[in-house]
Amino acid sequence: MNREQYLKELRKYLKRLPKDDYENAMEYFTEYFDDAGNDEEAIRELGNPREAASELLTALLDKKTGDSLSVTTFSSGETGQRGRRYRRGDSVPEPDSKGSPLSILLIVCLSILAAPIAAPLALTAFVLLLVGVILILFAVFCVFVCSVSFVIIGVFSLIKGAAFAAASVPGFLVIFGGSLLSVGLGVLLFIAGIFFCKWLVLALARLIQRMLHKRRVKKDE
Repeated sequence: MNREQYLKELRKYLKRLPKDDYENAMEYFTEYFDDAGNDEEAIRELGNPREAASELLTALLDKKTGDSLSVTTFSSGETGQRGRRYRRGDSVPEPDSKGSPLSILLIVCLSILAAPIAAPLALTAFVLLLVGVILILFAVFCVFVCSVSFVIIGVFSLIKGAAFAAASVPGFLVIFGGSLLSVGLGVLLFIAGIFFCKWLVLALARLIQRMLHKRRVKKDE
C-alpha cells in the first residue's frame, strides 16, 4: 500500500466528520507522510488506515468532550518514535470547536465504525448509542413541554389577572408576581434543560469511549 492508497482508505473512515475537522485530520496525515519522507515507514508507524482513523477519532472526541482519557493508555506495540508521539496526542489536530451535541454523537458513531473491535461489541455500542439518543430526545421533549407550560400558564394568568386590576389592586399584584415567576421558571427550566441535555450527550459519549477503550486494552494485552 502506498501513500495515495493509504490516504484514500483513510478518507472512508473520516469523510463524515464535520468539514473543518475532516480537513484538519487529512492535512495532519498528509503532513505526517511529508515529514516521514518514507511512505513505508509512515504506514508502519501509523498502523493500518482503520487503526489510524480510530485513534484520531478517539483523540478528537476526547478533546471535544474534555475527557482525560488518553489514547496512550491503549496504544502499544512496536511503533516508531513518531507513532508513539502521535498516540500521546501531542500532534493530533485540534478540533475546530468543542463540538455541538450532534457533532459529538456523529464522531461517536464514526469511532464505533472505525474501532478495531468484533461485530458483537460494535453492535452493543450502537444499541447503547441508540438507546441513549432516544432517552436524550425524550428528556428534551419533557423539558420543552414543561418550560412552555410554565410560560403559557404565566401569560394566561397575567391576562386573566388584568381583568381584576380595577377591582383589587393587591390581588392583581399577587397574580402579576405569580405570572412573572411562572414565566421566569419556564425560561430557566428551558436554559437548564439545554445544559442538562448537552451533559447527557457528553456522558453518553464518554461511556461508549470507555467501553471501546477497555476492549482495546484487552486486545493489546
